[in-house]
Amino acid sequence: GAFSDPGDALTVLTGAPVEYRECATARKHAGVSEQLWQRVCTTVDAGYVVCAGTSGSRQSQADDLMKMGLEPLRAYAIAAAVQVRVGSDKTQRLIQLRSPSSNTVWQGDWGPESPLWTTAIRAEMTGKCDTGAEQGCFWMAWDEFLVHFHGIYICLCRADWQRSADRTCVNVQPSRFRPDFRYSL
Repeated sequence: GAFSDPGDALTVLTGAPVEYRECATARKHAGVSEQLWQRVCTTVDAGYVVCAGTSGSRQSQADDLMKMGLEPLRAYAIAAAVQVRVGSDKTQRLIQLRSPSSNTVWQGDWGPESPLWTTAIRAEMTGKCDTGAEQGCFWMAWDEFLVHFHGIYICLCRADWQRSADRTCVNVQPSRFRPDFRYSL
C-alpha cells in the first residue's frame, strides 16, 4: 500500500522510531534553524536514515515546486549536509538530496547548472561528499531547503543496525553518501 507519511513508511520498513522536525518553525526562527541544522548534520554523519518531504497539497504549491524542479508530495533522501566557504569571510550551508525519480532537475541555486559552483568550492567539497554527479542527487542551500520542504524525518536506524522479528531479519546498508539504501529481508 501507499504511505502518505514518509515517517510511517520508514517505521514499517525498519521497525525503528522516526523523529519528525518541522521546517516552517525553523524558517521563522534562527535559533530553531540552527538546532535543526545541527540535528541533521549529526544524524546524517552518524549514518541514520534521514529524508525530507515536500509540500504540494494545494495546486499552487505543487505548481511552484514543479517550476523549481521538485516533485510535490514526495520524500527525498538527505545524503549530506555541509558548510562550504563561498568567499574569504562567508560560508554557505548546503544540503544534498536525492530525488525519488530523475524526472525533474533542481533549477535553483546550487543546482547542477548553477554558476555558484566554482572550481574552489568543488575542490573544497572533494573528499567530503559527492558534488552531484550521481543521477538524481542535487545540492540546495539550507535556507532554500527550509522554504520548499515541510519537514525532516529522522529514522533512528543506523547503518550497522540489525533487527530480527518473526524470523525476518532486516539489514540496512547505506552507500557511502547515503542517497540509496539497500534493504534485505
